[in-house]
Amino acid sequence: MRMKTMMSGMAAAFLLAAGTVLPAAEAGKPWPEFRLRGIDTAICVPTESGFLDEAFFRRLAEWNVNVVRVAFSVDRKSPWDVKAGDPVPPVPADNPMLPYRKNLEGLEQVVRFAKKYNIYVVPALFNVVGRQGDFMLRFKDGDEGYYANVAPVWEHLARRYRNEKQVLAYDILNEPNGHHARVWRDRFAQETVDRIRAVDPDTWIIYEPPPWSLPDQAFEEIEPLAGDRLVYSFHFYYPHSYTHQGIGGYRKPEFRRPYPGMLRNFSDNKPQLWDKAMLEKSMRNVIEFRKKHGVKIFVGEFGVIRWAEGSDRWLKDAIELFEANGWDWTFHSYYEWNGWNPTCSADDPPAGTGDGGRNTPMLQVLTGYWKQNQSL
Repeated sequence: MRMKTMMSGMAAAFLLAAGTVLPAAEAGKPWPEFRLRGIDTAICVPTESGFLDEAFFRRLAEWNVNVVRVAFSVDRKSPWDVKAGDPVPPVPADNPMLPYRKNLEGLEQVVRFAKKYNIYVVPALFNVVGRQGDFMLRFKDGDEGYYANVAPVWEHLARRYRNEKQVLAYDILNEPNGHHARVWRDRFAQETVDRIRAVDPDTWIIYEPPPWSLPDQAFEEIEPLAGDRLVYSFHFYYPHSYTHQGIGGYRKPEFRRPYPGMLRNFSDNKPQLWDKAMLEKSMRNVIEFRKKHGVKIFVGEFGVIRWAEGSDRWLKDAIELFEANGWDWTFHSYYEWNGWNPTCSADDPPAGTGDGGRNTPMLQVLTGYWKQNQSL
């Protein structure tokens, strides 16, 4: 989101993208020299307009946030927003973006306010036609057919935003997962990159490898995609039973434990000591991948449920590791469901969206880093 700072000296001559050195003059959207530190959220939220509003962006500007990652999806309650396993209606051939009409309108508003408040935008594709996720995004699609629906969405968005400096990168698929995730990794991810590049040579592309963009498993067998201006992303919620305690499959009292401490990563793992050193160990595959290939890393999501004991300590440890490795990041989340919202206290009711109005210990950790940001 910041184009003010241009590279100087030798750095001005080159941009590093997916291990390839490119002349800076050829890049219409250079990746900022300074760190991106921001927020992850949804486009469609229950405000008066139905979308992220100006109050949201005004708040981000007060915090000095310099990037927002926004979830782009099939419109909720549209004919294509079906339950997992139900048949999906055909998409009109003459209007292939009709299932995303409301999200398209909302993204326009996001970019408009982002320009006003000098904040970069990273749209991230969540559900497409044929991909329906239930709570916790455990996808139940019967085959790999929906992967073919990813590239056409990005072709449309790329044509619209290729000349928008505010739209820095496209996060092409959120947390690919399931029995056919390898099909995404081995075929459709590259096809999507190639089809975007056919219409947009300049906007950066963010790739989350399967499964689930996990820092260990997803970066175990990963190979770089072909192309330039590529960024690799992981999501960080380890130990999972701690960061998600009280929701999903972690509702039992046994998961209500503090950090640092003896914790399970997933429910079927044995308890072990999770502290900053263990957090770093869980990121080792990402660290080695970056060293080997010289790529950019973007932590697109990370967070901890606000009622977890030690949440501010976990947050501080995680961000210190991102910073030490030179990674950009967006915290999950603000303005969505308030279980993740750092402006809500631990004992606030677990319902609602928007701003909770509290300067919590978690928020203080975040604002301490955001105040270091440079702006456009």
